[in-house]
This record gives sequence, structure tokens and C-alpha cells, in this order.
Amino acid sequence: RVIMRAALTNTSSTIASTRAKHHRRPSRARRASSSSSTASSSADANPVLICPGLGNQSSDYDELVEILRARGHAVVVANVARIDWARNAAGVVKPSYWQGTLEPRPTVDWYLERCKSAVRELRETYGAQGKVSMLAHSAGGWLARVYIDTYDEEGDIGRLVSLGSPMKPVPRDVPGVIDQTRGILTYVDEKLRTVKEL
Repeated sequence: RVIMRAALTNTSSTIASTRAKHHRRPSRARRASSSSSTASSSADANPVLICPGLGNQSSDYDELVEILRARGHAVVVANVARIDWARNAAGVVKPSYWQGTLEPRPTVDWYLERCKSAVRELRETYGAQGKVSMLAHSAGGWLARVYIDTYDEEGDIGRLVSLGSPMKPVPRDVPGVIDQTRGILTYVDEKLRTVKEL
């Protein structure tokens, strides 16, 4: 999490400094008065769904949300709290967990439902039109692939951008190497469309 925050801070600082060179930051009063125009322009801009990484919570991405909204995007972070990740422990009771052949569903359905709710929020609250871009951090990248291929019945997602996401499983039969996903990432790699095919 510390590394992720540092990476986001560096990325955010770079974007913010670039923006500052070309634009003067509006005063608080001006920002407040322009909030309605920002909301209306967000409906036309490319809507963005941020998918948190393993162990992260929605508020970890507040600075990134602010930057993207300032650029006119409707942005929603999937509603995830740190404690929610304990839900993945449900897979422990399955023999496939111990065999390293665990499949993503239903173990991560809770996360997929949060993504679905976020897409609804983009549509209903922000009036966002068009395809949604998923901006996924770390494990959120392969979780987004599961969402796109198995949960997005309406075809709402048009693009996946991943930040530091593992897309290949760890090597098998290597001493000392443990697949922390207990087979889920292998399933994603072998059964779902590749990143290039999305």
C-alpha cells in the first residue's frame, strides 16, 4: 500500500505540475461556481471506474479521482473497504483452494458486484453516457478482466487500463513460490480473453 501510494503521489504530482504549467488553478469560489458545469460536462466525457487493488480501499484513490474530475471525467471508485478483502477467505473452505485451482467466482463476486454498482452510479448519478473505462490498480486489473468477461452482461465496459496489475500467474513447481491467488490468476490467464483481446 505504501508503494502504491507513493506511485500514485508521484503520478498525481506529475500530472498536477504539468497542469499547473498550462493552467492557473481557479479559486475556491470559482471552483464552487463551476461545479454544475463540471457535472454536465462529466456526462459527456469518458466515464471512468476505478478498481481498487488488493488491500486498498476506495478513499486511497481520492487524489486520483480529483485529478480526473478536474479534467472533465465522471469518476466513481468501486466501493471497497479494507475489511472487505477478508471476504476472499470464503475460498479457504474449498478443496480447490488447497489444490491451487480456485476459480474467481463465486469467491470474488462481492468485488464484481461493487464494480456493477459503480457503473450504475456513473449512469444514474452522473448521467454518464458511452462506454466506461476501467482504471484498475494491482489485483484490480485481473479482477476487472473477470468482470468484463463474466459479469458485464450489458457491455458497459469499453476499455481497461491497468496500473501495476499482475496478468500472468506465478511459475508452477518452483520451490518457495506461492500463488497467493490460489489458482485464480491461472484461471484468468487460461480461461478468459487476453488483455490484447479485450
